[in-house]
Amino acid sequence: MQNIELWRKFKLEIRKGLTTHSLWHGTRGCDPETVCKKGLNINYSNVGMWGKGIYFAVNANYSCPNYSHIVPNAYQTYEVFLADVVTGNYIDTKTKNDPNLREPPIIPGTTNHYDAVKGHTAGSDIFIVYKNESTYPGLLVRYSI
Repeated sequence: MQNIELWRKFKLEIRKGLTTHSLWHGTRGCDPETVCKKGLNINYSNVGMWGKGIYFAVNANYSCPNYSHIVPNAYQTYEVFLADVVTGNYIDTKTKNDPNLREPPIIPGTTNHYDAVKGHTAGSDIFIVYKNESTYPGLLVRYSI
């Protein structure tokens, strides 16, 4: 997938010198074509274990097939993104969740927020970001089971 406008916004985040990871993201009920055109949008996110954010898994088997988009008219065929995600300076919550989060917590002793939250559930590390520009849905993977 290539979207110049989304890439420019993402590059601005990268230029801050923040760490990025390639992580899995399923869009389940949303057509991936919409994401390709407009990007991932926190406004369409549900509240999860770490609040309302955009969730990404380290392990593909977390996103596949549970959160994958079902391809219409294609038997047991799914799509999921391998996205570039700015995780930067993140807080590792391990398994302690907080569904009330709407942004990463403040770094102790500062007025700055972490860039992301990291948790662990169902056998995978999960990263949660709370800004659309922290994501670039670069590769749409189609698979069958």
